[in-house]
Amino acid sequence: MKTRPLMSRIKKGAAVAGVAVAGAALIACSPMRETIRTPNHAAAEQPAASSGVIEIGETDLSIAPTKEQGAAVRGSDPFEMNAAMRDMVESLSGTPEQQVRELHAMLNSGASGGLAAIDMSGRAPRTAQEAFADGGDCTDLANALIPMLEEIGIAGGALIVHFNSAPEGVFHMVPYVNIGGRDTIVDLQSSTFGATADGAYDMIHRLSYAEARYMYHVEQGDYHRGAGRVQPAIDAYRRALAIYDNDAFVHHNLSVMLERSGDTTGAATHSRRAAEIDPARYGGGQVRGSYNEEIRQAYEAYEQERWADCARHFRAALATGERIDPTERQTILDSIGVCERNSAATGR
Repeated sequence: MKTRPLMSRIKKGAAVAGVAVAGAALIACSPMRETIRTPNHAAAEQPAASSGVIEIGETDLSIAPTKEQGAAVRGSDPFEMNAAMRDMVESLSGTPEQQVRELHAMLNSGASGGLAAIDMSGRAPRTAQEAFADGGDCTDLANALIPMLEEIGIAGGALIVHFNSAPEGVFHMVPYVNIGGRDTIVDLQSSTFGATADGAYDMIHRLSYAEARYMYHVEQGDYHRGAGRVQPAIDAYRRALAIYDNDAFVHHNLSVMLERSGDTTGAATHSRRAAEIDPARYGGGQVRGSYNEEIRQAYEAYEQERWADCARHFRAALATGERIDPTERQTILDSIGVCERNSAATGR
């Protein structure tokens, strides 16, 4: 008979599912990600909703891509448009701003015939064409919108944000365009042009159109990782980092998957890169997985009655340097004791 360990939770919401916020109006995405705080943009600082514009900070303006340049960048990637999407863009008229407003009016999830906002927890991310046909979460809707914005030929990109009202680790991806020197939100989960689907937020990453493509591959990696498919997760995370290299969490996840595959050298390389980008979270010379990953493996070993491995992973969780309170630390130590006593009694 085995004794249940006293440890009862995993820190930082590592397994939190995507949730609807503000009366199910907001479908969040990237629930596995950990929060990296940057200066807050409070709702009170935003212009009135009637203006249709939210100023989100200084922009290093670039020349808007031509349609030909946009097509060359896209190639046959998950952002490739189909004929219906191209026809919609061709039907738009007026200035680029007027075309973007018209596009938002047609596609926002509150419009008749707009793209549906769907909780994609536990599902693979959708390509631009799939999201255009069947809807999706915030990343999927951005996947559909971004190539259309490129086709219009208006400068912009995408933001990864954490809404203050959302649980820690739950993020939202939203495209933006530059109009008259100001960046304007184009959130398809909001029925108001220029407004986000929720209120105040912290900006996590600011991406160009091209860089925004990395999020599709991140979510592919997260999907495969959650299903225990190590090599597909590795491949997806590598594709993500080939596009945008400055995400500590992706380097960390790749490190964990490489370690699981037996590539300890590669794991150490990406662990160090994660620590360079975010030393507060991933510093301390870690070469193994995070606190959450070690706790997960400890529970897995416990359920399989691999008592020595259970104790080893609990110890490794403490060795990651994760900041935990004394009560939680003592709970882990007690759990180690449970595993060690079971190991001594069974020889496993």
